[in-house]
Amino acid sequence: MKNELSVLLVEDDQAACDEIIQYMDTLEDMTLIGVTNSVVTALEFIRDFLPDAMILDLELHSGYGNGITLLQ
Repeated sequence: MKNELSVLLVEDDQAACDEIIQYMDTLEDMTLIGVTNSVVTALEFIRDFLPDAMILDLELHSGYGNGITLLQ
């Protein structure tokens, strides 16, 4: 059985998302379970999928909310 780290990406910069997604696709031991620019949607992903890790933008200019609120 292969242990994969599940990762949630919370980012509002599409170029940054594209780079991270492209990099994550090259990794065999990590799975990207979701990408969002919304704190509300991120909370739903966390509740539904319980990711092992999160890549979190602290300032979500284009999305709803901010990373600090999500961490709280």
